[in-house]
Amino acid sequence: MWSSVLVAALILQTAAVELRQAPPAAAAPAAEWLVVVATPVYQPDGGVTTETTSLPMAGAGLVHMFARRSVCAPATTGAAEPADAGFGWRVASQIISRSERDVVVSLDWRRLWDGGRKVSGGPGGTVQLTLHPGDRIPLDLITNASPRADCRAVALGLEVRLGRAAVMSPTPASMIPIGATPGGAKKLDAEFWLIHTLPSGAEQVMHQAVRVPLAGGTFGFAPMSVETTRGSVNVQLTGSLDRYRAPSGGEFLVMSMTRLVTGDGLPPAGVSSNTGSVIPLPLPTEVPIFEITGPVGGGARGGGGGRGGAARGSGGAVAAGGGAVAGGIVARAPQQTPAAGGQVVARGGGAVPVAVLLEGHQFALKLRVTQVN
Repeated sequence: MWSSVLVAALILQTAAVELRQAPPAAAAPAAEWLVVVATPVYQPDGGVTTETTSLPMAGAGLVHMFARRSVCAPATTGAAEPADAGFGWRVASQIISRSERDVVVSLDWRRLWDGGRKVSGGPGGTVQLTLHPGDRIPLDLITNASPRADCRAVALGLEVRLGRAAVMSPTPASMIPIGATPGGAKKLDAEFWLIHTLPSGAEQVMHQAVRVPLAGGTFGFAPMSVETTRGSVNVQLTGSLDRYRAPSGGEFLVMSMTRLVTGDGLPPAGVSSNTGSVIPLPLPTEVPIFEITGPVGGGARGGGGGRGGAARGSGGAVAAGGGAVAGGIVARAPQQTPAAGGQVVARGGGAVPVAVLLEGHQFALKLRVTQVN
């Protein structure tokens, strides 16, 4: 089923990554803020599946956010109208200004499809929004008038969010095999699913698709909100894919990820953790499951352990920093323990591990990579 597919579920709440408190520096540079349009699908059990796309960081933009046969199948296109839309919107944007603290954007949105057909005179409007990090601004909601077995969702929404843009960072030399050269052979398409599992077991999933050029590319999700007894925090994942060719002629990716936690009781700049993985290409079809069991060493089903929580699988690549990933490996790790670090100052004083702060909320990443012919 997952032919030519990489599935890397990295539980970001893990003792195998280096967790550090960011210095109490000023807000991120203005260029890092990214306006995201999202279409969440709300399930009766509290689960949410969200399609996301980023607006241009400057000037004008035009996207279409839609679903096909039902509200449970959201998708996105650029300026061209989709031919198979049954529900959804056109969203035109214009970035007005940006600063270190916010982005001002003008949005002209219109519902173009509803009930499986194109409509005229649907809900819409023009708004100018001043967005701050973590904001989620709802614009419209399409209810599911005819739930059925394959789509029990309550509704499909349209939202605007603000998060940090991902940046390319140099790949550590220790992760690059000897003799490898930068760059890939052909462009790739990458799809990412960020999975937030609530303590109740319900899942909130954000999806995005990106084109990965020969030199590599970036990906990033708008913050996911986590409600805890200590207050509300936001968890955001960003990352990059660097591409390399091996001396033998094969190709591999180096995936780097950063998780940033911000919110009540945390330092102004938040708390971040990093992890990296080496991903061989072409991808094998088998998907072994790997378990990371601690900050040093680890066990796995279908493969061996590695120092620092790395895992080795059938593809022969090693994931550094407590991550996943060779040939469709799913790598999972236990929650952060106080002994492993990750202490942050909570409201009211005292130090609290990030895993404790998140109170059972877990985050994973699933990735599919396909070659563009």
